[in-house]
Amino acid sequence: MASLALDSIRVLSREAVEEPHQIWEALREEAPVHWDEGLGGVFVSRYEDVHKVLMDPLLYSSRVGAMTAAPPIEAVEIIAKGLPPANTLITADPPEHMLYRKLVSRAFTPRRVERLRESIRALADSLIDEFAEAGEVELLSQFAVPLPLAIIAEQLGVPRTRMSDFKAWSDAYMNFIGGLASKDLSIQCAREIIECQEYFTGKLDEYRDDPPDNMLGVMLRATLGDERPLNTAEMSSILSQFMLAGNETSTASIAATWHHLIRQPDMLKEVREDRSLIPNGSIPTGRTSGSTSPSARAITTASAPAWRASRARSRSRRCSTASATCVFLRTRTTSSTTRSSSRDP
Repeated sequence: MASLALDSIRVLSREAVEEPHQIWEALREEAPVHWDEGLGGVFVSRYEDVHKVLMDPLLYSSRVGAMTAAPPIEAVEIIAKGLPPANTLITADPPEHMLYRKLVSRAFTPRRVERLRESIRALADSLIDEFAEAGEVELLSQFAVPLPLAIIAEQLGVPRTRMSDFKAWSDAYMNFIGGLASKDLSIQCAREIIECQEYFTGKLDEYRDDPPDNMLGVMLRATLGDERPLNTAEMSSILSQFMLAGNETSTASIAATWHHLIRQPDMLKEVREDRSLIPNGSIPTGRTSGSTSPSARAITTASAPAWRASRARSRSRRCSTASATCVFLRTRTTSSTTRSSSRDP
């Protein structure tokens, strides 16, 4: 591996996003706690340190803004016209995190998932039929994108006639938080995010008296901790994360799996000959090409001993580590004294 100049590494640069593994390897070996000047924060890349950060929400909070540089003021002003931000799911800390997670899990009970199986299989078959005779496929546009997009749209009650809008909204959220969009694209994404909020706010109002049997209905019927119903801002936050988690990450996972198989022809041959290997997780792309990396945390002023005491009282505070390969840490007020490539977080 060619030597990299650590001071010049920008973990969320376009080059790093498109081919991150060489950079992550260099950071793990030479600077597992790395200050990123462009983002004003620290990247932690060693497994033990990543695990420590993700399992300590009192000291490292999920209530953190985007890892990227601030979007242009014009885009910020557009977003400000929409719903207020709400910390739910991946931007909430325990115990609130578990309350939201429990709520969303009601949409994916074993019985409900089993009911979806045949429709998902039929959709996958129909997509394959469209390119099977040609003997070749552009995997992203012809399969990896439309399959999860249609599934998530159905769960959110989006009709087929609005699929192009739904894709544009999903892309807008991803581009806006991705930090690589130009000024003009950021402004366009902000407008599309507001359009998405307005669409689903209208649907939620429409269904409030008669919730449908989908994700919108689950949220409308739910109460947070059996105390109060979700407000519109919370539901919008959950919907946007659901779009990204169910759509973008599934697309990335499908593409990463096939990329791995194409580069490992022996494994591809083995899977073709024994389909039972597929559900057993024999293709390790979830570990080697995690689509949710990196995760972001804010360094708090809480003490580690206080967290250990609270963890002993409540096991529900333990958060899932998901599939993060590295963690981005930013203090509430960043100081130059935090700049370090120390081997301890």
